[in-house]
Amino acid sequence: PVAGTPVVEVPNGRLFVATILHGSTIFLGFVLFVALITAGVMSVGPLALAGVPAMLPAVFVIALNRGKEMLTHGNFRLVDVGTGVRVTEGLTDLRTMTIPLHRIQALEVVQPLWWRPVGWWRVRVNVAGVGASGSSDGDGERETTLLPVGTLEEAQRLLRVIAPRVPTGVWADAVLGDEPQPGWQTISPRAKVLDPLSWRRNGWSDTDGAVLLRSGRLTRRAIAVPHARIQSVTMRQGWLQARLGVASTHVIPAPGPISPVIAHLDVADAHSFFARVSERARVARRSSGPAPSPLAPDPAGLVDWTQHPTGAPEPGRLDTP
Repeated sequence: PVAGTPVVEVPNGRLFVATILHGSTIFLGFVLFVALITAGVMSVGPLALAGVPAMLPAVFVIALNRGKEMLTHGNFRLVDVGTGVRVTEGLTDLRTMTIPLHRIQALEVVQPLWWRPVGWWRVRVNVAGVGASGSSDGDGERETTLLPVGTLEEAQRLLRVIAPRVPTGVWADAVLGDEPQPGWQTISPRAKVLDPLSWRRNGWSDTDGAVLLRSGRLTRRAIAVPHARIQSVTMRQGWLQARLGVASTHVIPAPGPISPVIAHLDVADAHSFFARVSERARVARRSSGPAPSPLAPDPAGLVDWTQHPTGAPEPGRLDTP
């Protein structure tokens, strides 16, 4: 394979712990703990545990899913090869694949609640040609996960490679910011009833290369979509949102696991977002020239996110259910 610059390597021990620290395993452990405590408090002995065998199918499914993730992402290494990133992973079935940067349509940095104490993050991407449910050979998760678990420093190091035009400081505000900050437009205080925990954090920012969206207080999430990759922008308003004077805006890139949306902006702010991002996307595609096939090799070897658009239709669709 072509030589590259190492970017990040995930120790198998960290991956194992991160695999166990999952919502399904934590919930199952909580249920078993409550069952044991109830049996002890009520002094009913083994009779209270008679229902435990009924949980065995759930235990089997959870163990299967967690084991599959460990086998998929074990021995994870990512290197920068200039026009793309090369990922090598697999605990029993080692696989190497290269993802050209111009095929990355959107990226997401997420930190589940149970990873907060240890400061771990995951980075996923939408890749042109790999649909929302994965590729035709079933390896969609491999092709859309560029960092299964890593520290914030490792995530930022990766982001500097795959999103070079997004300033590091903007990413720091996107993943760690918990309240309105300069350069960020947050949702309306009227949306507190709909987002009681995260209304002060949820918002968006626009940079030279991409639009960024952040959401969630318990599970932190930050998404970036390059302007030239935006296929359309939609604005939607349900009946309760209409009563509160807010609306949700959706930025639609190529299909994948990432669905960028900012919910419950003021109607005026939602219209402003809609117009600004639609225009930035139109200008970015026009200045980038003809669009190559997303499956074709990169003809110019460019790594700039605003190059090689996918030939998406003009943005600006408005859906009001």
